[in-house]
Amino acid sequence: MKLKKLQARKKEGSEKVEAPKGRSGRPVSQRTLDAAFNGGVVSGPAKTRILRAVNFLLEKKKAEPTDLKSLFAANPNPKPKAEKAE
Repeated sequence: MKLKKLQARKKEGSEKVEAPKGRSGRPVSQRTLDAAFNGGVVSGPAKTRILRAVNFLLEKKKAEPTDLKSLFAANPNPKPKAEKAE
């Protein structure tokens, strides 16, 4: 990334070249991916990060993007219900 910015600055004399946009957002950790693949508990924001990563790869392959429900349909992560005290 730094190399591309430096090269863009060097080329400014000949023609204006913009540096590429940097990556934004929090990365998906290996622990999160393992939990998602094995049917473990995955938080809402982690599901969104996985969805964005999958859609980015699908876009590169010229495929249709997916949505959150179809990606995590097998693992809805229901919240445990509190037992009623009688």
